Amino acid sequence: MRRKTSMVLVIAGVCFATGCVVAAAGGGALAGIHVTSQGAEADVESNIQGTHGRVRAAFPQMGIEMTGEASENSGSEREFKGSVDELEITMSLETRDHGRHIDASTRRSLASWDQEYAERLVARIVGGRQQSGPASPSS
Repeated sequence: MRRKTSMVLVIAGVCFATGCVVAAAGGGALAGIHVTSQGAEADVESNIQGTHGRVRAAFPQMGIEMTGEASENSGSEREFKGSVDELEITMSLETRDHGRHIDASTRRSLASWDQEYAERLVARIVGGRQQSGPASPSS
């Protein structure tokens, strides 16, 4: 038992050190949430309509004003745009073999992104959490 615990701690340490953030989400997450250079991403086991609904619910929950929505390839790829405070949000959904890929980009300026806010946004969508009040971007 001690060996298994040590292995879990080593894996968690490696993920933390490399910037890989894995969230224990109840929304059918396949591999967890990964922080990227411009935001965060995750793969989920959900149909496109279910994931679409979660994005549309998460935007107002987090205080994001939706400014645009587009669909391609018969709806298998969707993109949502919005803004909150000084952030420009782009959320992309793409159908993959085993579910949907979610990618959130949260741009603060020409060369600055808020990965923490993107991670919270993706966690809200993946987990389908219904929290009250907007989640403010990091300063």
